Amino acid sequence: MSTEPLLPSYASATQHASSHRHQASRRRNSIVIPAVSVIQTLSALSFTGTAIVSTAWAHRSYAPPDLSPPESAPLLPYFASLCLTISLGVWLGYMIFILYDMAGGSITQRKIVVGASVVGKLVLAGAHIGVWLGYKYLVIGPRQPNWGLMFLAAQSWWDLLLLVVYSSLRVTEEPRMRR
Repeated sequence: MSTEPLLPSYASATQHASSHRHQASRRRNSIVIPAVSVIQTLSALSFTGTAIVSTAWAHRSYAPPDLSPPESAPLLPYFASLCLTISLGVWLGYMIFILYDMAGGSITQRKIVVGASVVGKLVLAGAHIGVWLGYKYLVIGPRQPNWGLMFLAAQSWWDLLLLVVYSSLRVTEEPRMRR
């Protein structure tokens, strides 16, 4: 038979309770930052940065081409392509976040926001193609903007608009004290 007692001693039981009370009081005074604010912040940074970079890139593409070879490869197209790829991934993740965000209103409202975002992107693509074809056949000249870049810039501004609209629809939650 074992000589160890089945229950802990009184001293160890009271010591454990006092350390548990100290940890509980320390937890009560710490601020809980919800994961929602992290997702909103990362999406805001991604969408804003992409909108600015892609707009600058599209604007530079409208300038007449310089026929002399550059000293080094331009970094803006590579950086903008990377931003746009990341932005597409963040947009897909943000759509999933909206669908499962309980503070974003009813499920119907969240589905409407996601549907409006997807349909808006498709309508924007159709309008962009229409403007491109009209510009191609009606305006004749050597200065033509890079329509792919202009489309990507318009899409990134649409993402930023989605973020602003959905953020205003969300129920705002103050950081709360943990209890």
